[in-house]
Amino acid sequence: DMIGGNSSSIEHHPYQVSIWAEKEFRGSGALLSRKWVVTTASVVAGFETPTLSVRCHSSSASKGGQLVGVSKVVTHPKFRFNTMQHDVALLVLRHVHDLLPAVWVEGVRLAHSPLPVNSTGLLSGWGSTSNTSRMNDTLHQVWERVLERSTCQQIYNQSLKISTK
Repeated sequence: DMIGGNSSSIEHHPYQVSIWAEKEFRGSGALLSRKWVVTTASVVAGFETPTLSVRCHSSSASKGGQLVGVSKVVTHPKFRFNTMQHDVALLVLRHVHDLLPAVWVEGVRLAHSPLPVNSTGLLSGWGSTSNTSRMNDTLHQVWERVLERSTCQQIYNQSLKISTK
């Protein structure tokens, strides 16, 4: 969710993609290259590959940009819904999307180490912006402070185990 977030633009987050399964919005992902997307395994688990698609270069989750099919899903082999550990998946796009070179992004580079506690990180996506709202069709962003793992666990009241994997 993007609680407290503000509207943003795909020009500020050109790596951001929306992921669809069976014509329903499932979540966000990030372009790693012109052909690969990283997302959470929980977004795509249980869906057949031919039902998955990725919308690239659009501030709207549901229209604009380019909708590209998925040819392969690589889910972490140890991912399980009951633990939510290893919640990562890679999607191989069916064809290279045709973004203009002027709007192409190299792709997201994954961090080699965690952000320091109390630093801030920019989150972007189409999540709800309040506890009572639904998913936004417009891309949002929010700056959030990095918390200690134990603080996150207290906030979630043990209802969700914060994973290190």
